[in-house]
Amino acid sequence: MGLGEEQQNGQSLSRAVPTTSPPKLRTPPDSSLSSRRCVEDTQYNKYCKKAHRLADDDLRRWQYKRALVVRFTDRKDWWGLGHALQAVFDIHHVCRLLQRFCYVSIFEMNLGLMFGYKNGMSWHPEPAELGKYPNRTVIRDFPAWFNFFHPKDPPFLARARKLDNVSLLEVRSLSSIVFPRPFVYGALPLPPNARATRRGWWSKLHVPPPWATRCFCRFVSEARFEYARRVPSVVYHLRTGFADVSDAFLAELSTNDRNHSAVARWLKLACPQLTERPRVHVISDSPAVVAYYRSARLGPGRAVSSLPTDHFVRNVSIELDRTVLKASGASITSTRSWDNSFEAQLGVARDMCEGGQAQTVHFGLLSSFVAPMIARSMCIKHVNPVDDLRLLARQTWVPGVGDILLTPSIGKKMAEEVPTLCPLWSQTFPRNMFTDIVPSNARPAARARSAERWGELRSHLPSWHPCYGRSREACIAEFLAATAPF
Repeated sequence: MGLGEEQQNGQSLSRAVPTTSPPKLRTPPDSSLSSRRCVEDTQYNKYCKKAHRLADDDLRRWQYKRALVVRFTDRKDWWGLGHALQAVFDIHHVCRLLQRFCYVSIFEMNLGLMFGYKNGMSWHPEPAELGKYPNRTVIRDFPAWFNFFHPKDPPFLARARKLDNVSLLEVRSLSSIVFPRPFVYGALPLPPNARATRRGWWSKLHVPPPWATRCFCRFVSEARFEYARRVPSVVYHLRTGFADVSDAFLAELSTNDRNHSAVARWLKLACPQLTERPRVHVISDSPAVVAYYRSARLGPGRAVSSLPTDHFVRNVSIELDRTVLKASGASITSTRSWDNSFEAQLGVARDMCEGGQAQTVHFGLLSSFVAPMIARSMCIKHVNPVDDLRLLARQTWVPGVGDILLTPSIGKKMAEEVPTLCPLWSQTFPRNMFTDIVPSNARPAARARSAERWGELRSHLPSWHPCYGRSREACIAEFLAATAPF
């Protein structure tokens, strides 16, 4: 199913979108596509040297004498790396308030094996490491109402300070890792503007506190793994929802006899200009999407595999990059960063570190992934939505859209008409699309809600969408054909 005639002629985008004002495909200005490379270590050494020295001195003074261990345990995790790293930043701030070395463990995620302190120290709670402290106390009733950003003094801090003579204070939490905070990590300014001013922020309440800087976030989240050090200066974070596909569905898929042209068909709808020059770096939860654009970046005559697609960009055939796809016949695994293997978690962390080297980021406003990527980046200057906001504003049936579009900063970007190469991304891949398609086998109330969500999604799909007028089963097959690895 190709691009519908009605979309080609700009006559109709969706039954939910007015037909009198179709989106214009605007190319971002050349200034945001600069080829000048940003080297993060150079920038860090230039702007964060003093903060690094002070933090390093504190850690060496506290290690094996005073420490706080925070463990989130005893339940299945459904929060991804985007939420988890922001919690890591929060917890390290609390450790500094208590003047303690920090150790953090969040559910089954191996965060401390993937990230550490910039000075080479580890905050992973290894038993041998914790055994070097002379005494410890465990707090087991970590309250669900815990709030690091209490307007006065958080109850936990008062309790911890009463145990100031304890060498190792260990907290075992049943709480959520999504803490209410009066600022946004994804809006931290790039050094040398280490501290934000009120000008340009959403409101007085959104001004970050003095401790919340990119230098701080980078110091506590230095990668402990190798990743690519040369990426294009523009990054597009394209969330498809493939990470939401359950293991039960993936177990039934095979890389044999897959439709290799499906990804091209969906991406031609969502991002008709993204394969054009200058090149961009694409991050996605879909291996098929990453493979498609990685192959497109190689240029004419650089075939990666013998598996052709039926998609052509300016008469140049795009062939799929097998380096990020599974071998023929192999099992297909999830790309989610929660409740998954260390290999999968490491892949998401690598995406975050590589994307942080760009200078311009386009991302989905409903995704938490980019916030810590920006907070720890020494390079990102411009942050823009991946969607055409005029269309996204009309997707009020998608959970979260209404709340995000109420913020003045988003309204300003809508007025500025920020250019994007993927104006129809959320029209093609609506948030929670896969979970809205899949029927529920749970209790009657859950099944009724599932049917309601599918009916709502189906009623808002534009007529050019591959799932338009299709059954649930056919839509699931279409979605997986476009997002799962081959």
